[in-house]
Amino acid sequence: MPSVTKAERARREEFLPEAARRYLENEDIELIAKEFDIPKKSLYYHFQKMGISRKKSAKETKIVLKEISKAREEELSIQGEKLVTIAMGIGGVIANRYLPMVDAMMGDGWTLEFIAEQLMDWYENKTAIERKVSNLEIDNANLNAAIVQAYTMAEPNFRYLLQTRILDDFAKRALQYKAAGIRVSPKKMTQAMYYDLLMLDVNQDKFIQTVM
Repeated sequence: MPSVTKAERARREEFLPEAARRYLENEDIELIAKEFDIPKKSLYYHFQKMGISRKKSAKETKIVLKEISKAREEELSIQGEKLVTIAMGIGGVIANRYLPMVDAMMGDGWTLEFIAEQLMDWYENKTAIERKVSNLEIDNANLNAAIVQAYTMAEPNFRYLLQTRILDDFAKRALQYKAAGIRVSPKKMTQAMYYDLLMLDVNQDKFIQTVM
């Protein structure tokens, strides 16, 4: 059975007080489960956990309903306080620092609600883009690390390939000169070949740029 996500658990907890109230008022549990999209077994589990039962006396039921309403009111009060605090904090910053800009926006027909929505949408998009850029930077760093690792593993074989290429080029050149009837100095050709091999050992990248 798949586990319930944190977001889904929070959603269910939000509706449980109302579901419990309607359950205690003898509303069909099937309808409650369907309306709030909470499995019937989960509802029974939470009701039992909270001590909610239709078998209780009318007085007990009234007390439970009162506690449910009180908890709901407290939750709404906390949410309201949060909203007021956030609104005052954000509003104070905007009033102190961005009042001319807000006045200009309102002069263009923008409402405060629309301005707030635009700002929050911008920040939401900005956050998503920053997260995407951060992930791309991580992917790029991982790719560079993989390239370095692959190069380190392949470097000896690549160096051997270049050495073979140098020897092959000098051998072909010697044969071409001989076929053309041109006399060459084996000593000088050997020195030139040795110089290329030495350049390869000292600076492989420079050798590739200047010789290959």
